[in-house]
Amino acid sequence: MTEHGIAKADTYHDLAAKHVSANRIIALFIPYKLQIARVVCLILVCSATFASQNPTPPLKS
Repeated sequence: MTEHGIAKADTYHDLAAKHVSANRIIALFIPYKLQIARVVCLILVCSATFASQNPTPPLKS
């Protein structure tokens, strides 16, 4: 502890070794689920539009 009562920061390796559950990470994104869904939908629409306008030519064997 330092003089202000705050623990000294761990080294990078100590921080990297600590386990963080996936549920905790996913919980960070819950407030943004609508925005994430919009971005995913936009990506899918754009990729479908591109694929329909630019079909790949048949492969030559």
